[in-house]
Amino acid sequence: MSLSAKKPVVISTGFSKSSHASGDQPNTKTITRHRRDSNAKSSQDAWIYQGIEYYDIPEGNYQAVCIQWHPPTFVPAFGRNSARLDFMLFDEDITLTMFFNFANLKRGQVPGPSSKYFQAWVKVNRGLPCRGQSISPDIFLEPGLIYTVSVTSGKKDAKGKEKPEFARYSRVDEIVEVTRP
Repeated sequence: MSLSAKKPVVISTGFSKSSHASGDQPNTKTITRHRRDSNAKSSQDAWIYQGIEYYDIPEGNYQAVCIQWHPPTFVPAFGRNSARLDFMLFDEDITLTMFFNFANLKRGQVPGPSSKYFQAWVKVNRGLPCRGQSISPDIFLEPGLIYTVSVTSGKKDAKGKEKPEFARYSRVDEIVEVTRP
């Protein structure tokens, strides 16, 4: 049982002269306390994964729609900020992620023209941004956009070493084409 598991314990609060004299049981009350029992196993002790679902599908091009944008967050394993887009693939009925890595991008700084994010944004925008124009990720979520995306397998770990077959997962590597309504 975990430290937070509750186990009822009966505690005597004492005897009253009248109840003790008549042969009644002492006054008792039940309280709940936290108790750690290292031998007991409980579903509360289980570590339940709550992260994203990983899939491994054949590499290739798929039709998809972008359903969500996740802002940049620091990823300690890679030592950099990373953002992502989630794409729902039509043929597979699954969601895969496209990752954007920003090495030393500071708050308010815009990804440069050679970045994967900038190149994807230009493709969706159908052209380069004008000076002072926002390059917000909201453009990826415009209703009606159908994407042709290139799906590859994540074959290397954070240290650049080859992953074993069972640890590989599919991801969106590139936006190949954007179809507008």
